[in-house]
Amino acid sequence: MMECKRGDKLTLTDITPTQVSLLGIQRVLQGLLRERISIRDMPCILESIQEGVSYGCKTTERLVEHVRTRLARQISAGASERTGYIPAVTFSMEWQKFFFEALDTKNGDDQLYLTPTQVSKLVDAIKKALQKAVSQGEDVVLLVNGNIRTAVKAIVQRSQPALFVMSQAEIYIGTNVKVVSVVE
Repeated sequence: MMECKRGDKLTLTDITPTQVSLLGIQRVLQGLLRERISIRDMPCILESIQEGVSYGCKTTERLVEHVRTRLARQISAGASERTGYIPAVTFSMEWQKFFFEALDTKNGDDQLYLTPTQVSKLVDAIKKALQKAVSQGEDVVLLVNGNIRTAVKAIVQRSQPALFVMSQAEIYIGTNVKVVSVVE
């Protein structure tokens, strides 16, 4: 996993307006803050935005996801701060297969197309897995595939707004993950 270069400090003038607008940068920062990701490492964030644009990330959501992967060390450290490992709830193979089949990647966006019944079933299954984790005394993250993180977060935040949804790409090298419950 690449880390942000500390020697090459980018400034806003280096990437605006030729690569991304100031409003675009502001929206990425808002997206990070909305999900409780610190924006203190501004040089890394700006470098990640610049890199994301060069990779073809056209939407704010895609840029936020790209920046999050580059902030893996920070995100992993925050998630494992209390215990020394990331206590995680993951999805069963059946759910992962279901997501793969419901995922539409047209137009450069990853969208999950679920019926209201499917969403309700998903929310109930997540609640059950979270209750099991809480009964073990764990403060968990929901660990998902990067392609579905944004969509799962949108579904989960209605019933579990405090639940941190983390993609597998945001786990920093050498960080221990302990699966404490599985969404069945």
